Amino acid sequence: MRKFLLTSGIALIVVGSAMYASGLYDNSKPTGGGANIGAGILAVLGEALGIIGVCAVVASAITALVVWLRKRTSAQR
Repeated sequence: MRKFLLTSGIALIVVGSAMYASGLYDNSKPTGGGANIGAGILAVLGEALGIIGVCAVVASAITALVVWLRKRTSAQR
């Protein structure tokens, strides 16, 4: 489970970063009349995916710490 959280979290961070960068790149081009709504939505969704990925990586780190602490305390007994 920890490896799944770590790998999926890193994958979400990479995909979210790519989406965010793509949205910013698309939004930097002149559109001739108004805002590029699709690029804005892409950037917002990419940011959300990146945040979810960071949360998954943090959850993986917390579970790894808990497992390490349990092994450490059981070894001392």
